[in-house]
This record gives sequence, structure tokens and C-alpha cells, in this order.
Amino acid sequence: MKVAIVTTSRADYGIFKPLISALNELKEWELEIIVTGSHLSLYHGDSYNELKEDFPLLKYELVPALLTSHDPCSVALNYGLVVMRFAEFWKNHLDYNVVFVLGDRYELAAVVAAGIPFQISFAHLHGGEVTLGAIDQSYRDFISIVSKWNFTAEKGSYERVLKLKLPMENQNVFNVGSLAIDALRSHKDCSTEVFYEKTGLHLNDDFILVTVHPETLDLGGNLINSEIFSKVIEFQVNHSNRNFLVSLPNTDPASEIWRRMWIRLAKLYSHKIFCVEHLGVKLYYSAMRNCQFMLGNTSSGIIEAASLRCWVINLGKRQLGRAVSENVIQCEYDFDSIMSAIDHVLGRKFRFEGENIYGNGSSAQIIINLLKAQN
Repeated sequence: MKVAIVTTSRADYGIFKPLISALNELKEWELEIIVTGSHLSLYHGDSYNELKEDFPLLKYELVPALLTSHDPCSVALNYGLVVMRFAEFWKNHLDYNVVFVLGDRYELAAVVAAGIPFQISFAHLHGGEVTLGAIDQSYRDFISIVSKWNFTAEKGSYERVLKLKLPMENQNVFNVGSLAIDALRSHKDCSTEVFYEKTGLHLNDDFILVTVHPETLDLGGNLINSEIFSKVIEFQVNHSNRNFLVSLPNTDPASEIWRRMWIRLAKLYSHKIFCVEHLGVKLYYSAMRNCQFMLGNTSSGIIEAASLRCWVINLGKRQLGRAVSENVIQCEYDFDSIMSAIDHVLGRKFRFEGENIYGNGSSAQIIINLLKAQN
């Protein structure tokens, strides 16, 4: 078996990492990592170096394809650029038995679109999920439909992918849980010294972990939402001792609105608001395990947080439709509603102790066993 994994950013790499480790241990399988997207961007931290540090002996294929602007026209142009770059790449790499792709980014949809004429055997992870507030919904469903394999993260997603692929005879859809939970099994918090060096906070400080991405189906609404959220943060800063650790937004359209808001607030309240471009997997999970709660609309709050016993206030519509564990509190972009949700979570004297619907941390081995059985 010759296997490849396509990674476009730190976000998907953090989830893929347990599968990379498991595949790397199989002497009879050959593994390559195809690196593209923000991994190769200095603006986004040049995270390709992290991959090489974690797995120095693997073979890497680099396919640069990223524009720095994030408006709708730039996204469409970048989609075309990725298709062109990967058309050339797939033409010269037809010997993969399976190519793993994960999630719903537009760059990933372009990677897959370029592979269709070459009949590349894609295996899609985290298909079937629903995010009504993000244009990524369309990309995710497209990737699921054209992939030869689908490994979903929870039961509802599994049933939805089956419906998406209903006309096809060999659906190859399996519910395996999320690789993100596999990663948590081996996670150990970084030292308080390293955490302070990277963030300006100590792990035992009272802080709220915040990650807010734009709602890409309502680009105009992001300005209003950011103004409401800014008022919430300023009130909290001025009327409490709480700190805010902010992971800055991704490269979606309208992300600059949120980025500018955080940079402005961090300058005004540098003693309370700490912005980081990319925390990286170990720092991010350490923050999740030790924060008072998570606030924002990132998928990690939906998928991983329950396993780290972390309460989550999920804002707006970006993740609306995703199946959630009982640690997630849904909240609209409304000043009073967000303030009430914060008071509600802080009024709890305990960490979340329920189950995570996204699995128990054995997804990588289940995926490998399924591939072995089918080949």
C-alpha cells in the first residue's frame, strides 16, 4: 500500500497526527505527506517546519498554492490556482492506493476536484457534518461525494453521508469517531514556563480561551457580530479579573474584520488580552484543559472539548447543525445572551464530566483495520 495524507494547515495536521504516527509504524505501507495551503506561508507561521520536526524521516511533497487575500474573489481565484497546481501534481503521482483528506476547507475541495479526472482514491474524514453558518458545508459534501472512502466522526454524520452517496453501489462509509480524540490520549500539557513564554499567561491563571472565525454565509453580518462581541469582551475586561487567550482567526473571507478587532483590543488591554497567531496542538490542548471555558465558534469546541472536560459557549451559526455533546451551550450574537451564558458557565463549580459523542480515541487503528480488510 502506498498512502498519502494531504494537509493544508495546522488545524487538520493536529487531527491527522495520530493517523500519521500509526501509518508510519507499518513497515509494509509507504507513507507520504502532501503539504500545501497555509503550511507554506510565512504569514501564517510556516508550520511546515512543525511537521518536519515531528516526523523528520517521512517523505514530503510540497505544493505551494495560497493567495494572501481572503475576500470572495481571492478565494475563487485561489481555488483555481490550487486546481491548476494539483492537476500537475496528480498527473505525476498516480500510484497512491489511498489519499486521506480531512474536513471542509475550500483549498481541500480544489485538491479533490483536480484529482477527479485522474481517479485518485480519496478517503474523506469528518464528512457528513452540518455547519449552517459556513460556506464550507458545500465543500464538505462535495468532498464526501467524490471520495472512494468516508470515515465519519459520529453516527448522524455517518447516516448523512450514506444519503449523499445513495446512488453509488460501493459506498465505503464507516463511522470511526474522530482522530482528534486519538490525539488527546497521548497529550500531556506543556510546562507552565513554555506556556507563559508563548502566550504571556500561566496555566494556573484564570483565563477564557477564545477562537472566533467569520460566518462565511453572511459576510456582511461579521462586522455587526464583531462589534457586539467587542462590547462583551470590553465589559468583561473592565469588570472582572479574567484574562482572554485569543487564537486569531483562520484565512476565511471576512477574517480580517475579526483580526483587526482583536489587535485593537489587545493594544487597549494588553494586561488582559493575549493574542496568538497559532498556538499549535500541544499549547492549544493545554489551554483547553486549563481554561475556565471556551468561547467562540471553532470546531475544536464541538469535537475535542468534551474529552478535556471543558465547557463551551458556541457563538452564532458557523457550527450550527453539528452534533454536540452536553458540554456545549449555544448562544446567538447578542450582548445580553452572551453575558448570561458566561455567568451560567462560571456559576458551575465543576468541570464537564459527561461523554464525548465523537469517540474514545481508537479511530486511527479502526481506519487501518478497515483498509487492510478491503485491500
